[in-house]
Amino acid sequence: MKSHTRIIPIFVPQDSCPYGCIFCNQTAVVGKKKPLSSQELKSYIHKCLQSLQLSSPEGKLPHIEIAYYGGSFTLLPRQLQEEYIRPASEVLKSGLIGGIRLSTRPDWIDNPILSFLRERGVSVIELGVQTMDDQLLAYIQRGHTSEDVQRAMELLKDFGFKTGIQLMIGLPGEDEASRNSSMDKVKSLKPDMVRLHPTLVIRDTILEQLYLTGEYTPLSLRRAVSILKRLVLEFEAEGIRVIRLGLQPNRALEKPGTIVAGPYHPALGQLVASSIFYDLIKLGMERLQLETMNRLDIEVSPENISNMIGNKRENLARLKKNYPSCEIRVKGNISLHEDQMRLSVSDKLILIKKEELLSNM
Repeated sequence: MKSHTRIIPIFVPQDSCPYGCIFCNQTAVVGKKKPLSSQELKSYIHKCLQSLQLSSPEGKLPHIEIAYYGGSFTLLPRQLQEEYIRPASEVLKSGLIGGIRLSTRPDWIDNPILSFLRERGVSVIELGVQTMDDQLLAYIQRGHTSEDVQRAMELLKDFGFKTGIQLMIGLPGEDEASRNSSMDKVKSLKPDMVRLHPTLVIRDTILEQLYLTGEYTPLSLRRAVSILKRLVLEFEAEGIRVIRLGLQPNRALEKPGTIVAGPYHPALGQLVASSIFYDLIKLGMERLQLETMNRLDIEVSPENISNMIGNKRENLARLKKNYPSCEIRVKGNISLHEDQMRLSVSDKLILIKKEELLSNM
């Protein structure tokens, strides 16, 4: 998904995972959603399109996709699937949007289902995989196996869909070896994109009971950022886009008491990106071999200026602490790619890329 793509979200009406996953309380995470009629959905979509057009330069619509969130789309009754997807299909045919995407379970994919979705204009399907470790899948009561994921991915590619995989870190029973093995298996499947979510303890779940009895300890935010940072670099090195880190913030999720424990942060993606850029600075400074300096110029692509500065300007604060007498300037440079950084000190200049960090971790 391109960075300038705008999403019109539509929540599918599923209250909870029918398989009883130990971490799942769908209502607590996305709120109670009632089914909407095709007419209500059509009205909602057109209001979103009008709003996007008004907020766009010269009134031009950006690249827009309609995305179905909140549950496994193919678990819905076929008639309800038809009612939900018809308004999006009509808008797609009119050329006002560029695509339709949805997410579902890997064990609810077959030829008739995919034919139905392809005929209605769906182009991207994400699978809620969570892990490729079969022991973990059984323990968390996910209801599918790694073999189901492989089969589903083969079918999706045969039908020409773009593919996404949703993964979780910090699951109960996960260790570094199982996580690395799981991620290697995902890389071998070559999805177009992945989403990475740290495991959160949500109220009224089996996982909450395990947490309260001391049988489960969630990741700290610092540890989650450290793990995600490496995974982002590894997936990007394989040409697999990481399109989201952490759950999408919303009123239901952020309602007091919904999240009992775990590494939740509304700007988790920026925390990870900022940490990567700070590591790039450290690597560059090591290569420049400078103990003191009067001015440091840091150049990144314009879209990465906020990531370089850091959440609440954390990166700049850390640099000023290490180099209190140094003037630090951050600039955007349109000639730099998103994975590059240029450091300049006096007559010395160095260009470094994110992929170089992997060999230093």
